[in-house]
Amino acid sequence: MTHARIDARLRRLARRNGYVLHRSRRGFSLDNLGGYRIVDPYLNACVAGARFDLEPADVEDWFAWLTSGSKAQAA
Repeated sequence: MTHARIDARLRRLARRNGYVLHRSRRGFSLDNLGGYRIVDPYLNACVAGARFDLEPADVEDWFAWLTSGSKAQAA
């Protein structure tokens, strides 16, 4: 899968769960590790990957954890 397709799939996953996915646009630095960050748009707060330190697999795992936790609470 190309990088653009992975990026689009992860953005859809975030939007479906009520979040926004930001990808780093700058080079590496102490506060920017070149990956992804998950933001709650209602609070305008970063909920995961504050230093753009999430890889695509980390984003998928975070949303899998989020959805499994909400299903367990609903039961």
